[in-house]
Amino acid sequence: MLFQLASGVHRASRFNPLLNPVLVTVLLVGGLLLATGTGYAEYFEGAQFIHFLLGPATVALAIPLYRQFERIRRSALAIFISLLAGSLAGIGSAWGIAWALDASRDVLIALAPSR
Repeated sequence: MLFQLASGVHRASRFNPLLNPVLVTVLLVGGLLLATGTGYAEYFEGAQFIHFLLGPATVALAIPLYRQFERIRRSALAIFISLLAGSLAGIGSAWGIAWALDASRDVLIALAPSR
């Protein structure tokens, strides 16, 4: 229900990336848990069935992925560049935010990629 609401907000915003339905849903669920005083353990107890189904759903994604193998193979360079750019952006932003917040040297080293 919240995801449908978030999807509607996303469409209404003309697909603004800052209003991504998954992000909005996470924020709504988090806000709802805070507003009701529900702890994570209690929330997860009620969500165990959905959590259980997440494994088979992830595996089921392999079928359409396999069916599109040729298309994926043709796009291998673009996929590689996207993964590289996303990885570098993630590492750089984590390190940059920690540095901007004056994290200790040990934290900065822990966030830096290692061999």
